[in-house]
Amino acid sequence: MQQEFITVTFNRTKIAIRCADILYVIMSDDHCTIHIFDGSVYRCRMTLKRGQIA
Repeated sequence: MQQEFITVTFNRTKIAIRCADILYVIMSDDHCTIHIFDGSVYRCRMTLKRGQIA
């Protein structure tokens, strides 16, 4: 089974987040807050349109 990732820029570093690890996402204009099951939170500037799933 192929895993899907979303690539975001967090603290000026590109990171890949496994889609299966995402608990929920809050979008507000061009800001995105991604909450992960392990309690991690990533805040970045992007739109849903710009999100890249690999």
